[in-house]
Amino acid sequence: SSQRPITFYPPLYNIIMLPFTWIPSQMGAYLLMTVISFFCFFFISIIFPILNLKNKSKLTLIFAMTTISMMSYPFIFEIERGQSNLLAMCLTLAAVYIYHNHSRLKYLSYFLFTIAVQIKLYPLIFAFSFMNQKKTWQQNILRVLALIFFNIGLIFALGINEAKNLIYTLPAYLEGGDFYHLLKNKMRGDDAGFILICTLLTLLLPAVSHDYKLSYLAGPLIYFILKYEENLNSGIYFVLCFLYFSTLWHFWDHKQGPYFFTVLFKVNTPAIFVTYFVTIFLCIKFKSKSNLN
Repeated sequence: SSQRPITFYPPLYNIIMLPFTWIPSQMGAYLLMTVISFFCFFFISIIFPILNLKNKSKLTLIFAMTTISMMSYPFIFEIERGQSNLLAMCLTLAAVYIYHNHSRLKYLSYFLFTIAVQIKLYPLIFAFSFMNQKKTWQQNILRVLALIFFNIGLIFALGINEAKNLIYTLPAYLEGGDFYHLLKNKMRGDDAGFILICTLLTLLLPAVSHDYKLSYLAGPLIYFILKYEENLNSGIYFVLCFLYFSTLWHFWDHKQGPYFFTVLFKVNTPAIFVTYFVTIFLCIKFKSKSNLN
């Protein structure tokens, strides 16, 4: 039997990226993707947190973490390989922001979200961010399911064979998540904690291009820290910052060369796992505290 083609991208990805083939030279296409990636990085790390924060006085922390992230291994790797993770996450966060702040443009937010999912499948996790506190839980569930099934349906847009190729090659790395307490307390879909949890899940669930995807973690973490800074003690603040900065540098396997804390930080997964569970714990704690008040 013939070997099935290997693909990690949704079928519509090739159509979305088709304009890059119109550029005469490969270097020109690469430079255009680099410019787009830098813009997306600045949107995720600077513009998105600022748009969502009422207090604009913490710009120093935003620019400091953004600058450090620009010099990190994940960001350099993303740029060097011409990847589209930053583009997908930028479209996703833009869609979430538009949906919750500009209701008249909700169909634009759906469109941007769909494009993001068809570039990289993992933004589909953010479908839960389209829940609206003003709607009933039935309406929210229907909206989320509609977004999920519509995007899954688009996988078959270019035929069942293309869909089979994608499904066959996707790794089955799935980890659990405790959304129950957050949904029970009606956390907003654009809440800083919910955004960070969804972002961490995109890093943990499909363990593909893990190093590339770490480049977009800065923005959601900055948004979370500044949003809840009054509730964060110095210990938690230090733990979150330490875990984040530990993901910025590459640690080699002993078979490939020198290594440093290889077991502890192998592919950065333990640090992301701890950040994930710490964030869930803090969100539940903060929401319970606000409900009591």
